[in-house]
Amino acid sequence: MSIVSAFNKILVEFAKNLETTFPEDKDFLVFRMGIENLTKYNSMAGVKLFKVYLTPVEHETKDGKVETVNVKQKILDNDASFFLDEMDYKKKLEETDNVNAFDTITKLKQYWGKLTPQGQAVVMKYLSSLVRISDQISA
Repeated sequence: MSIVSAFNKILVEFAKNLETTFPEDKDFLVFRMGIENLTKYNSMAGVKLFKVYLTPVEHETKDGKVETVNVKQKILDNDASFFLDEMDYKKKLEETDNVNAFDTITKLKQYWGKLTPQGQAVVMKYLSSLVRISDQISA
C-alpha cells in the first residue's frame, strides 16, 4: 500500500467515524461520500485539501492582537484549542481555491463540546495520524 493510499484510508475511516458519531448531521455523510469519490478519481486530492487546513491561520485575540496559529503543531502537540478559538476556516478555504470544500474543522468546532473526552482524543488521534502521514507526501 502506498503512503497516499494509507492517508486516504485513514481519512475515509475518520469520515466514517464522524458519520457514526453524528448520524443526525447528514453533512458528515456527504463528507465521507465526497472523500471516497474524490480520492477514487484523484488520489492526491484528499492530501492537498487536508494540507490546506495545516497552514498557519491568522487569529485575532480577544484583546485585538493578531497572532498566527500553527494548527499543524497544535495537532501534533495534542492541543485542541484551535477547535475552541474563533478562527475562520471558511475564509482560509476561500483564499486557497477550495471554496466548495466541506469545512470539516468548522463543523467539528460546532460539536467539540458535545464530544466526550474519549471522543475528543479519537479525533485528535486521527488528525495527528493524518498530519504525520501527510508530512511524508509531497503535494
